[in-house]
Amino acid sequence: MQNAFRAVPGRWVTLAAASAVLVATVSGCGQTQDLTQQYMTVDQSTKTVNIKVIGGYNAVNDRMNFNGYANGQMTIQVPVGYTVNLDFQNNGGIPAEIGVYDAANNLAFPKAGDSLQAIDENADMGVLPGTNEKYTFVADHTGTYEMENLINFFPQFAQGKQNRNVGMWDVFKVVQNGSPQITAQN
Repeated sequence: MQNAFRAVPGRWVTLAAASAVLVATVSGCGQTQDLTQQYMTVDQSTKTVNIKVIGGYNAVNDRMNFNGYANGQMTIQVPVGYTVNLDFQNNGGIPAEIGVYDAANNLAFPKAGDSLQAIDENADMGVLPGTNEKYTFVADHTGTYEMENLINFFPQFAQGKQNRNVGMWDVFKVVQNGSPQITAQN
């Protein structure tokens, strides 16, 4: 077998370019990005984390995102017992809100946002565009929760998970062991 690959003018360039695009596309899938330094400060001595969350950060998902991530792509992890100072800034074009909720849409921790009942009873609820709201709570039990915007919550749609449809939710985990961190899947 003298030469299995013969150079045919034009074909090798096309094949090389297609291979480079395929490698670049596949290698960018499913990577985890560490966002901790960008959006979180940690004080180990007082067991306190300060978290910055920007709603409508960019055009991703029609601005229905937190820090540019939607549909559960971002995960905030906090060790149990830590005090969480959550600063929510609304850069979107409509009122929004944030909270840490369990699967039944109850606040996972007291003062971890606005309760669904408070949102239902107050039509003026929400953080207006260009403003921010701060929440302080203690992550006093372990579990995986949803950090989401329930201001546009309509129980009759999608079994009460409308924001799953619009994507303005991410993951909030409280762990027994581990370090505070924020990560995102690309």
